[in-house]
Amino acid sequence: MAEAHNEPSDKLYLTIAGSLAVLTGVSYIGDLMDLPRGALICLVLAVAVVKATLVATFFMHLKVDWTKVKIMIIPAILLACVLVFALLPDITLAMREKPGKKPPAEKSKSAQAAVKTQ
Repeated sequence: MAEAHNEPSDKLYLTIAGSLAVLTGVSYIGDLMDLPRGALICLVLAVAVVKATLVATFFMHLKVDWTKVKIMIIPAILLACVLVFALLPDITLAMREKPGKKPPAEKSKSAQAAVKTQ
């Protein structure tokens, strides 16, 4: 059965576009105000999340097609979790490397200079 969709009006799209512009301005003004680095990062991330939510909900029509999106998002999240757990042994073993041992590509400058003089 086909679902009945109410088409959003042009006024709604223009309102959302205007709010995206205002949110971009908030990020820019926050940068100009010389906020502390942590506060600026939090501000910009919060603005980015709000903007992404607005774009996904209205411009990408996820508000209307959410049931179809669930079918795609849930397996992707499950696969991402499996990937994290699959790579976890590599991550933990990489953190346990011996402190003095370096790969050949990362030799010190003095060792490289000694090789050049020979």
